[in-house]
Amino acid sequence: MDGTRTRTGRTAPRRGAGTEGSPRPADDDGTPSGGSGHDAPAPPQDGPAVEELLQIGAMAERSGLSLRTLRHYDALGLLPPSGRTEGGYRVYTPEDLRRLMTIKRMKALDYSTAQMGELLRLLDVAEGTGPEQARREAREQLEALLADARARRERLAEQVRRADEFLRVLESRLG
Repeated sequence: MDGTRTRTGRTAPRRGAGTEGSPRPADDDGTPSGGSGHDAPAPPQDGPAVEELLQIGAMAERSGLSLRTLRHYDALGLLPPSGRTEGGYRVYTPEDLRRLMTIKRMKALDYSTAQMGELLRLLDVAEGTGPEQARREAREQLEALLADARARRERLAEQVRRADEFLRVLESRLG
């Protein structure tokens, strides 16, 4: 049987091609809402639930990003897959999708891939189970990044206001 090797080294059965079902609406973080949308075999006792594993095509579809972008993020270390099938296909978890949506949102604010990597590292530390001091320092750095993100968003909002003004001027001149 073809299986999936996860980051933890456990093997989960691979979902077959065509079991993805039709696209489902996604919540704000990109995770699917509602039912599973497909019939998957029961998950193994020691691995992630099979319905939680997404192949790269499903990740691309749910995130609105291309396969090429996902492979690029993998190559940069921003989004390595949680595992691979025995056939070599990348597989991702809902947490990976959440991480990807964070990257996508940072891109909208024009963060570099290096800045994205640092933010993701800080989130991992802050949300992890490591030493309290390290988590506290990560949270402090994230607070500074939050202020920066707010400033970037305000600059974008100003650009949108100016673009709206231009559209009104052009519309009024065209009469």
